[in-house]
Amino acid sequence: SDPKAFTDIDVTFRNVEMSKLTPYSGKFAGREIDSGKLSADLEYKIVDGELAGDNRIVVERLVLGQKVESPDAVNLPLDLAVALLEDSNGVIELGLPVQGDLDSPQFSFGALVGKAILNLLTKIVTSPFRALAALIPGSGEESFKQVAFEPGRAELPPPQREKLARLADVLKRRPQLKLLIQGGYNPESDGAALRTASLGRDLSARLGEKPAPEADPAPVDYSSPETVKTLEAMFSERFGADALRGLKAELFPPEGASRDQGRRGPAAKESPAARGRGVEDPGQLSKLLFNRLQAVEPIPEAALTRLAEARARAVFAELSQAHGVATERLGIHPPAALESDPAAELALESMR
Repeated sequence: SDPKAFTDIDVTFRNVEMSKLTPYSGKFAGREIDSGKLSADLEYKIVDGELAGDNRIVVERLVLGQKVESPDAVNLPLDLAVALLEDSNGVIELGLPVQGDLDSPQFSFGALVGKAILNLLTKIVTSPFRALAALIPGSGEESFKQVAFEPGRAELPPPQREKLARLADVLKRRPQLKLLIQGGYNPESDGAALRTASLGRDLSARLGEKPAPEADPAPVDYSSPETVKTLEAMFSERFGADALRGLKAELFPPEGASRDQGRRGPAAKESPAARGRGVEDPGQLSKLLFNRLQAVEPIPEAALTRLAEARARAVFAELSQAHGVATERLGIHPPAALESDPAAELALESMR
């Protein structure tokens, strides 16, 4: 009979010492194998020259050895791949389906299996958080890549605490993984929030309140006469009395003057047209003064990096203190500016 017409093959291996596979791992993976046990259940069917195979592979206590120079070796972080695949018992379970045409001149069984393994490892190490998320139903790749923060703040919002609880769970399932945390800041949104908070504390202090240096200031009562008076004084100190008179003239044109007369600069953009001598919003002037002062409020040059560092420490503390992740499995990278919303960026590496 023709084996290409129909063949059904089942092969089983148990507890093969993987150090014997070093000649192959060195050639194609660029690493020696120091130790490990391999078991496999291989099922292949051939129908009319088409091969379909299902490889169920179990690797126990795999330890990779030193690097081997080989022109055929793939350039992949294999230690990370092993850490992503190995469970808390040191076991890796893989399912590798393969397909091929036996009549193709390029057919090679070894190349077919090797390509399946290479594709699997490439997928894992290029999207490591997707591999982690797959361990928890309903999680997505993006959910573990970043921890989001509100502008100007380093406190973890409740949804992010829940995310870190899930992340801690999968880290415990993959004990050879180390999580790297990089606090980030957005110069625009974080800078605006820090300037608003700084100005708010200064205003509160001038109104006789005593906020702590880093505490959130009390909400501004824009309609309060005391607030208006204090903001006018602060504006005059910063820009001069003439600038304050000009701003008021723009907001409250003299009776009989054209509503558009004298409306120049940013004040015209930031306030609605005045109606006669009255203003519908009693806090309009104080809001405009506050916004003008906020735009130029000085903040220390290092304030943004300190904010990013505080975010990284918050993630570190949540994982280690609230969820019991060992501190040696966590690392903090220097802060970085982000173009995206404020966040702490996460990355993975192998403990080995």
